Order: sequence, then C-alpha cells, then structure tokens
Amino acid sequence: MTFKLFFGRIAMAWVNPIAAARSSAAPPSGPTIRDYLNRPRPTWDEVKEKLGKSKEGSHSLADWEKQQEENYKEDLRRHREEVLGKSKKSKKKKVSSSSQDSDSDPDSCDSFGRDKKFICHLFIFMYMFINYFKEKEKEKEEKD
Repeated sequence: MTFKLFFGRIAMAWVNPIAAARSSAAPPSGPTIRDYLNRPRPTWDEVKEKLGKSKEGSHSLADWEKQQEENYKEDLRRHREEVLGKSKKSKKKKVSSSSQDSDSDPDSCDSFGRDKKFICHLFIFMYMFINYFKEKEKEKEEKD
C-alpha cells in the first residue's frame, strides 16, 4: 500500500474489494458465462417441430381411453351372448304359443347406424330382462 499526499493530508490508497476477493479465492471451476452464452441452441425448424409435438398432446390418455372403451365393448358383448344363450335355452325348454316380435331378434339391428343399433340392442336387452322376471314370477306362482 502506498500513501499519497492529498492537499496536505495523507490518504490511503483505495483497494477494490471485488478484485481483492478474486485474488484470494480459489480459481473458478466449471463452465464460465462465456461458455453458457456460446452453448449450442436449436434451430428455428427444431423449435417449430418441438412446438408442434407439444400441441398434439399426450397420447397416453387417449390410448388408455381407447383401451377402456374396447374392454367395455368386449364385456358388453360377452354379457349379451350370455343373456342370449340363456334365453335361447329357456325357449327350447319351454314351448310357447306366443310369437316373438321381430325387435327381439339380435340380427334385426344390423341395418341401423351405430347409435340406433345401440338403442336397438338396449331395447332387446330390456325386453329379455323383463321376460326373465316374468318367467320367474310364473315359476313362483306354479310352485304355490
């Protein structure tokens, strides 16, 4: 440190605290600011492609919903086959004189669209469900 004469007074030299801290500290390790600024950046086409992918959204939810829908359709089909199989067995055992409506035939719904076909099958199921309980009531009456 040097002393300077300033208007008849002795003054101490001023020391830059940042420079003093740098000189006494360990040398910096790792990337510098210059390295950070010179890092590789994506091109404009890559940015557009990435934005396009993010707008598409996640496919996992759509795939899961599609799988759930397929499982549900399969369950409905199996249940429908079980119910139709039971009703056909009961019809073979019991000969009835009443004629069956054409609406209860499962093949009669094939000419409709998807929504109407669903409603048609729903009515068939309801018809079979009601007939099942009517048969149960008749069996109870016959036992009594």
